[in-house]
Amino acid sequence: MFSKITVSNFFSIHDEISLTLDHSYSPADIFNQNTLYTYYDNQKKRSILNGAILYGANASGKTNLLYAFEFTRTMIQKSHTYTEKTDFNITPNAFKFSPTKETISRFTITFIEPNFQENQDIQYTYKLAIDTQNLEIQEESLTYKKILKTTLSKPIIVFERLKSQIPKKKHPTKKPFHQNRTREHHIQIHPVHAHPRHQQSLFQQRNHIPCL
Repeated sequence: MFSKITVSNFFSIHDEISLTLDHSYSPADIFNQNTLYTYYDNQKKRSILNGAILYGANASGKTNLLYAFEFTRTMIQKSHTYTEKTDFNITPNAFKFSPTKETISRFTITFIEPNFQENQDIQYTYKLAIDTQNLEIQEESLTYKKILKTTLSKPIIVFERLKSQIPKKKHPTKKPFHQNRTREHHIQIHPVHAHPRHQQSLFQQRNHIPCL
């Protein structure tokens, strides 16, 4: 279940922008009629709405926000099969008029998935930073929080890396939460196979990505 996407330095999007379906709870009937899911964070009730409307002037970035969804999905699902820059359906470009000439685009996606075996839902956050010049992944991570009765748990790292390096842990790494997975939805963690032109995403799902 999609919750939020944040994008920066991607085509016409310069500063960080977010599209979120996650809002503070409201008792209004119209709000409840359009609520898909509710949970508590720090004892405050929150709601995931069933939709959003994008509106704005021409060339204001509406389509590029949708491209961000597609590009992130492609990186997760297919980047391990890519060998050339032309393999990308959407080749990312940084914001051309940035005074700093920054080349790295950044994406963060938050989504909620159930864990039926433990009868507890999970809030995942996936982060990706990619250099638009050589399509090399600069940063990538996947974390999750358990959705408890009145709050969220502390974040737990599934994986994180800087370029091709996965930092060593001072303490034993916790088992990835996906080991208690359902048949329909599970996450696979693959080793990195760097290519001269790009690097693959570590985060892949065997069937599909419901949040996207």
